[in-house]
Amino acid sequence: ISNMGINKNDKWICIHNRDSNYLKKIHPNHDWSYHDYRNFSVNSLKSAAEFFASKGYFVLRMGHLPQEKFTTNDNRILDYANSDYRNDFLDIFLLANCEFYFGGDSGPSDIAYTFMKPAYGVNFTSTLISSGRSHLPWLFTFKRIKNLDNGKLLSLKEILNSRFSSADNMEAFNKNNVLPIENSSKDIKSLAIEVEKERMGQKIEDKEDIIIQNKFWNIFFNYFNKEKMGSIQPKISPSFLRNNLDLLN
Repeated sequence: ISNMGINKNDKWICIHNRDSNYLKKIHPNHDWSYHDYRNFSVNSLKSAAEFFASKGYFVLRMGHLPQEKFTTNDNRILDYANSDYRNDFLDIFLLANCEFYFGGDSGPSDIAYTFMKPAYGVNFTSTLISSGRSHLPWLFTFKRIKNLDNGKLLSLKEILNSRFSSADNMEAFNKNNVLPIENSSKDIKSLAIEVEKERMGQKIEDKEDIIIQNKFWNIFFNYFNKEKMGSIQPKISPSFLRNNLDLLN
């Protein structure tokens, strides 16, 4: 860790994006494309990473055999996944001792919250909110779903009323000619700003945001039994909902 430039009293966070490369390399004879709906580019995390670095954190891009390199001029942002330092033990150690995790719904997030570290979610799957990592009590965003026939982004009700409302594989999206759309860099940076504010004890939502959040969950729980999600109330990024009000149509 010292060789990476991180000193004893420095704080680090771990970021991660899922892609297909790891499974393709480790198990090349199996078709893993059904997982593709979970993928997104690491480059969409760049603005958020630079924001966190400006707040004094070291930002470590996690992963093994990633598809893309993560390049930046900020010496507090490290593409650990592509570095000579990466090893299995250090993967666990860094996630177990980070300030928090920030990224997709894949393996590294499991490690972070197993060690009771906050795990903020990016690009979660909108069809798995009732059963996925959205159960965690930390802010998250999710992928919108586009109807490829007309180019329209679907509302929450349209998703919940669809034949793919609980889709957990890419084939289901393809059959219905819809596509999960990655969060923009702007969406992700807005979430990062909310995370830092919340960690500093600052308010991240006003009365209107609370109304919007409640409206989302009221719609959602008309279709899913709230008790099945346990006692933790998931919370969507207020800025994400504010910028996607058509979800509530």
